Amino acid sequence: MAKLVFLGTGSGGFVGSERQNPSVYFDGVLFDCGAGTNGRLTDLELLNKTEIILISHLHSDHISGIYDLLVQVAIDSSLNKMERTIEIFSPPGLSSLIANYVKTEAISAELLKLANFKIHEIENLDIKINGKHIIGVKLDHLAFDLGYLVDNGKVRVAYSGDTREPSALEKLKTDYLIHEASFPEKYKDLAIKFGHSTAKDAAKTAAKMGAKKLFLTHLNNRSGPAGEIESEAKEVFKSSIVVNDFDSFEI
Repeated sequence: MAKLVFLGTGSGGFVGSERQNPSVYFDGVLFDCGAGTNGRLTDLELLNKTEIILISHLHSDHISGIYDLLVQVAIDSSLNKMERTIEIFSPPGLSSLIANYVKTEAISAELLKLANFKIHEIENLDIKINGKHIIGVKLDHLAFDLGYLVDNGKVRVAYSGDTREPSALEKLKTDYLIHEASFPEKYKDLAIKFGHSTAKDAAKTAAKMGAKKLFLTHLNNRSGPAGEIESEAKEVFKSSIVVNDFDSFEI
């Protein structure tokens, strides 16, 4: 069995500290890297187990923790004289963002070299790496967004990032689906306008993908309570659950 841990389950529009920005850990793979991810990985003793980072898109709530994480890995590598490589897959543009941080000396170029990471900027993905088969498909968001499927040989986990139209992801089959549910159905027009999904959209996707369970994440508490999101999803797909920060599952 592998561990699935939700480090951050809120959207960029979430108010308060109950839910942090999006990030999910699964068997050495990190889906997105919102603010504070490295601290939570460290607290849960998962940082040194993270080998691959899959970035869905470049909106700040999904990548704002990547800079701190790379610095943390660099410091740990320097102090412990430990060599490791982190493979980062991302839509085009992440390298430029990190380069600008270095250019303004917000991150030390010399320190960052110690992190030994490799950035692969992609528009789709189908690769076997570290004993896993990873597929990345373009979805429909305001920014270029990739949904991912990770198969570790025993279980398949899919992750939507942010999307209003998950048809490319629906063509894949998965055991577990992690899907954004930024809005309840009463705000369907806003979901479409801002490139997001409703709870029912996520539930329909889970059914089409043959999932055993749907994990609802990327919540926005200004559009409605978590209970409303979960109830709406269960009307379509009974095995739906709204996850909270630090929720952990053995799958």
